Amino acid sequence: VEEIRFDQAFMFAYSPRDPTPAAKLPEQLTQKEKIRRLEILIALQNKIAGEINEAQVAEGRILDVLVEGRSHKDPDLAMGQTRGGKTVHFLAGRDFTGKTVQVKVTQAFMWGFIGDLV
Repeated sequence: VEEIRFDQAFMFAYSPRDPTPAAKLPEQLTQKEKIRRLEILIALQNKIAGEINEAQVAEGRILDVLVEGRSHKDPDLAMGQTRGGKTVHFLAGRDFTGKTVQVKVTQAFMWGFIGDLV
């Protein structure tokens, strides 16, 4: 994970599935250990995702955003998704729902960005 630096990842604790060979191994980890390892992995991935997003802000990146509508937390902001599936919130004086707009990212978070409409 550190070497590849995934942009996003879906992570789960291992659970045995028949007929996989791992399900039949005699030395299984405890559920507590599986959760401990998962928490370490999630923390690492969250750190990497934040760093990747921060780098895009530092580069002054402008992203194409497909607008889904208004932000649920702040109706003054529109929100949408980048081509890579990152959420972007930005100030919009009118409704851009269903349109693709360009947004310059100004703040990074693990989940996505806040930016300015270009």
